[in-house]
Amino acid sequence: AMTIINFGFVVAFCSNSSKNLFSQLGGELEYATEAVRKVAAGDLATPVKTLASDSDSLLFAISQMQQALAQIIDHTQRKLVSNVRQLVSATESTSNRIHEQSAETDQVIAATRDMANSIEEVANSAEQAAGASRGAKREAESGRAVINTAINANRELSMHMENAAEVI
Repeated sequence: AMTIINFGFVVAFCSNSSKNLFSQLGGELEYATEAVRKVAAGDLATPVKTLASDSDSLLFAISQMQQALAQIIDHTQRKLVSNVRQLVSATESTSNRIHEQSAETDQVIAATRDMANSIEEVANSAEQAAGASRGAKREAESGRAVINTAINANRELSMHMENAAEVI
């Protein structure tokens, strides 16, 4: 009889412990184990089933963790997409500015070549003007010599005429 009472006590204890364990897990041990494995493997889409009144079991905590991880990943993905868009925009803008600067650099190079050609033409013209000026100076000096010769010849002629007038 004592053995039956002890056995009943053991069965009652085990039943109570089993209910307590079930309550702490929030469901069957196998289901809780499988839920943890899925979350650990990255499956955040399959919902972890809990009882409606459950708010402090292991399965409830796993469900909350799964939802929090999904929110973190979603937020991170959105932020990453936003950052990638900003990077693409900045890259396109930089590329456009590089092309504009390249075109402007080509214009500066062409303008510099034109300026060098103009400077060369001005230098050639200045050289020609200097040559013409030297030629004009020589001509002027030659003309002065001719005029001086004519003046001297006129004076001499004038003196001869005065002498001739005196003689007459």
